[in-house]
Amino acid sequence: MRYLFLILVSLLPGLLGQQVMAAPSSQKPIVARQSSFKLAGANDFWQQSREIVQQQINLIERIERAIAGPDLNRALATRSQLTFHQGIVEDFLRSQYSNPAVLCSPNGANKSDLNVEQRQVYCSLYASIGQLQPLRSLLEARSVTLADLAGVDPIVPDDGRLDYSKPITPPWAKAPNLPAPEPGVIGKPAKKLLANYDPPIQPAIAPPVQGTVAIQAARQLLARAIAAFPASFTFTDPTQTVQEVERLTYNPYPLEAEFYAKVLAVPNTGISLILPAEAYNPDPNKLRNRLTPTVAERDPYTLLRQRQNKLSPRLAVRSENGNFRLAQPGLDYGFMVDVGDVPLEKLDSTLKQARRLSPQMRQLFLTYSPPNRIKALQEHGRSFYSGSLANYPPNQLGYSQAPAVLNHTYVLRLVQFKLPEVLLNLQPVARRDRRKIDELIQTSSSDVLVAFRPVHRRTDGTYTILWRFLGEFPDPQVKDIEDYLNLD
Repeated sequence: MRYLFLILVSLLPGLLGQQVMAAPSSQKPIVARQSSFKLAGANDFWQQSREIVQQQINLIERIERAIAGPDLNRALATRSQLTFHQGIVEDFLRSQYSNPAVLCSPNGANKSDLNVEQRQVYCSLYASIGQLQPLRSLLEARSVTLADLAGVDPIVPDDGRLDYSKPITPPWAKAPNLPAPEPGVIGKPAKKLLANYDPPIQPAIAPPVQGTVAIQAARQLLARAIAAFPASFTFTDPTQTVQEVERLTYNPYPLEAEFYAKVLAVPNTGISLILPAEAYNPDPNKLRNRLTPTVAERDPYTLLRQRQNKLSPRLAVRSENGNFRLAQPGLDYGFMVDVGDVPLEKLDSTLKQARRLSPQMRQLFLTYSPPNRIKALQEHGRSFYSGSLANYPPNQLGYSQAPAVLNHTYVLRLVQFKLPEVLLNLQPVARRDRRKIDELIQTSSSDVLVAFRPVHRRTDGTYTILWRFLGEFPDPQVKDIEDYLNLD
């Protein structure tokens, strides 16, 4: 029995696939994992290190988003990815030289087979992963905080799987389902839909200073490593990709633009997206970072025409409950109608090809003139919203929305304003500033005729549309803004 025990002890290191590496007496022995990296030629070094550097660039971007966002799953996953990546880097470093700390010390001699450029990459990787290592505890603390906000247990179950199939709703932040708000009233506080109800306040999640400092230091070290690579090796920056995706919120898939190239060759046409209402009004029961701007704050609707020193009109339409609805913030309003299956290229500013339009409605689209007083503008906006226009048949849905039907064409008249900040924020105007009152109440506006045609619907309620700019009318004027100012 004793001999059997000695045999098992002698075979144990081989069975576990581990070996103990020599270490300085001041350090604990380092147990090396079984590595897939091999000490090879220069080409293999550059290829292996290039893959690791790119992985680390991607990981840093994920860490940056995890420590600044409210996603518990992302924080947990990123911490695990950091642990796994750290093991890959350590295996690679030890495959090239047994003691990275000695090789990369300021006074350390180059006892390896690495040349100057390879040693620069090697030591930059070693230093950058050292900068990222403390972020594991930061991500763990972030996970606990987010789990507390979400009202879930941050401990991973035994099977290693977290169930996030159901939306996470903090127990302290359950908001009721409220009906769609009507157009607001300028200069007056809106009446609450529920008495004594205040919507839940989402957390403001600012990245911790120690995290941003470590990420910046790791990026600088990786930039030094990239500079040492041969010119034939290229790298991708994921932060630029994320910014590009956010900037292209309303851009469709590239293949869609190619498919409709013939229609887009017509002047004053374009292809874009109409997003669902949830993209502009986030669900208060879903945890998010209120410091992150919403789609409406970052990029409010598709730009129809760029105008210098004037308000540039936008296609302020969203999809909601199977309908297309005009957005009516502030004094903005408009009206729309479904004219049926009419190709965009056949429409013009006269709307003669829109045969479903009654002569009365065509006259409304072509000759309507907005009023020049705030109260009258609000009344017109509410009339179009409710569908109760004088001398026109009542519309149950209102003239500011219509059922969404693919391959139908919709004609819109959009009246939009950019009101002065002193009016929107009810800022008091001091007596000393009254001499520049004309500058303070300066208002820009637009009034345009446009048509769009939905050609594809995604599962989330987003529509791909083709649009055409049909014409514009004189910019509306507002003559009584000064009456609504808060004079100090």
